[in-house]
Amino acid sequence: MSETWSLGIKRLLARVNSFHQPGSSKSKCKLFVCNDQQIGWIREDAAEQLRRYPNVFVEHSDRFTLADHLNTYENRSEAVAQVVNDMRARDCLKTLRGWRDELYLVKSAYSQPPLFEIERAAASAFGIRKYGSHVNGYVIDQNGTWHMWIGKRSATKQTFPGMYDNMAAGGISLDLTPTECMVKECEEEATIPKELALEKLKSVGAV
Repeated sequence: MSETWSLGIKRLLARVNSFHQPGSSKSKCKLFVCNDQQIGWIREDAAEQLRRYPNVFVEHSDRFTLADHLNTYENRSEAVAQVVNDMRARDCLKTLRGWRDELYLVKSAYSQPPLFEIERAAASAFGIRKYGSHVNGYVIDQNGTWHMWIGKRSATKQTFPGMYDNMAAGGISLDLTPTECMVKECEEEATIPKELALEKLKSVGAV
């Protein structure tokens, strides 16, 4: 059973992680570059909207960049926020209907300094890499058998309602470390008190 499950997961991951494979939508996307660093991919439906804001987003043959005068974290964040709020008001991109009033840092890699901040719901419209903390929990019974805790998402969640999930998980917003994020999510999603989470949480790597 374990081997069958593992093969099924591998097949699913291959289907999901297919952006760089032949036949994907990659050829129809444009790079999103800021400060000479690639930070995302722009699909054509998003590109069509960004062309309305040439004072913020500049289109080139293969990419979009931010206008030259946007050269600080603060003025980039402000300009992008104005555009995203206007697009939300016009209801032109479906992803913006999931507005969260939560900000994410935009970086070329997790270890790099942030270039600006963006509303969580807008990040996917720009192909921006987002980061999250996830925790799985298990118990070992008296026979030595391992049992894994499986969460089920609320039926009212904006994304993937009612589906199975990690015991707790959440996106890392701009003011949280991975551990702080996980402590918060454990308390909110699994009623695990902060003291217990800090005692038992163990980092085992990143994907």
